[in-house]
Amino acid sequence: MPRFVLRTDGDENNPTLARVYGPNQSTRGRVDVWERDGDRTKFVLLLGQGGRYGCDGINEFHYGGFNIPEFEAGHEGDEAYRNWKFYPGTRSLGYDDPVQGRSWCFPDLDETYSFICHIDVKLPTDFSPGADEVPTNSEVFMRGLKVMHYELVEGQLEETAPAISANPAWVGLDLWREKGNKPLSRFQPWASSWKEWQELSDVLLTWDMGGDFGEVDLPQYQANVVFAQSISPRAAFQTVIDRCPGVKWFDANGGIGILPDYDRDPVHTFNSYNIVKKGVTLTPPDPSALDNFYIFLYRDIDDVSTAPETLGQLLYRQNKVEIDLANLRDSIGGRPRVYTVPLGGGPMHQMHAEHLAWWTVRNRTAINAVPDILADDIIYPTRFTVKGQMDSFHVTQGDHIDISDHHMVGLAMPLCNVKSEVTHARRGERTFQVQLTARDAYRPTDHTFYQPRTQ
Repeated sequence: MPRFVLRTDGDENNPTLARVYGPNQSTRGRVDVWERDGDRTKFVLLLGQGGRYGCDGINEFHYGGFNIPEFEAGHEGDEAYRNWKFYPGTRSLGYDDPVQGRSWCFPDLDETYSFICHIDVKLPTDFSPGADEVPTNSEVFMRGLKVMHYELVEGQLEETAPAISANPAWVGLDLWREKGNKPLSRFQPWASSWKEWQELSDVLLTWDMGGDFGEVDLPQYQANVVFAQSISPRAAFQTVIDRCPGVKWFDANGGIGILPDYDRDPVHTFNSYNIVKKGVTLTPPDPSALDNFYIFLYRDIDDVSTAPETLGQLLYRQNKVEIDLANLRDSIGGRPRVYTVPLGGGPMHQMHAEHLAWWTVRNRTAINAVPDILADDIIYPTRFTVKGQMDSFHVTQGDHIDISDHHMVGLAMPLCNVKSEVTHARRGERTFQVQLTARDAYRPTDHTFYQPRTQ
């Protein structure tokens, strides 16, 4: 019964497991212990970090590219015909714990894998490798960690019940509270903003997939995301925010809040009366330094097998979204500048990938561009410093500010997003690091017909 933890030469510790969120994920897992049982191979396959509520379950288990059901057909629920068993990764209450106790495959193993989501597998004879061969040909399509849901009660977030979710607000709160060990009180000063973010994320958008696929209604934002154990809660949370174009977050006076409305008005305007002399200046960069063709790589939730022997099986293979800014390329004599962007984190629908793609492009190159043409009134989003006389009105990271046109060289509609305040208020003078942004960078209609992989 060898233990097999996929160490490499020089490793001093076992490999760590990822933290998995959302109902659509896949992993090859890590074999921890295995042996032959007659003509079948059995093993423990570690899937990811568990937690207080555990992971939700398995959509499909594949071995060697074929879907292996939990029970042999016609014998559902009969332990003698079981092929695999799921363990959610909750805290174990001991060897007799019916949820996270001793291994079904290895009842003599003194291990409960507390807080580790895993499956016990006993492969059918036809799929079992040789007696001396490690069973490393698994792929598990799983549902990630359950997260606590909340309601707003008298202006405060109140826990309801944990459940699987890809809603970014609830995934983000779980990251802060479970991984970051922050109390719920840290979020209560801005409780309504978290509820607004949750509701905005759950708004259904209709995606006409075209052809035989028809129309589907999908949430506006989803967070099927995966994080390495070593990543900080702050960095992980920013990844969740990045899945929600236009949404910002801030930490003010010890309270973490959200700016969920991407179409919000500016909170302050700089003009001739309050900009410090020489307090702002900007000249657009050379177009030849800008990328003009983008390739966004993502794993496709809608990708399933079309081969007769595996018809309908989940695959989640890599797909791509391409954005060609032909007019920008033509303005520099047709010279291509290609930028490849791996969206990463976990599978997503093509619709969401296209929303992220266009949001990114508009904020990197010509942010007034529409999908089919590069507008003449281009804004190049360069960061700069602005210094002005301001009142005590609250301005925080993620807010929008406005700058009157004649202070900007060659720019139209100069709406800015605050990145940080670099000096505190002093005699009414404040300095901000800002970046030009778009009033219409996120458009829920930025999607095309579905383009499935052809190979």
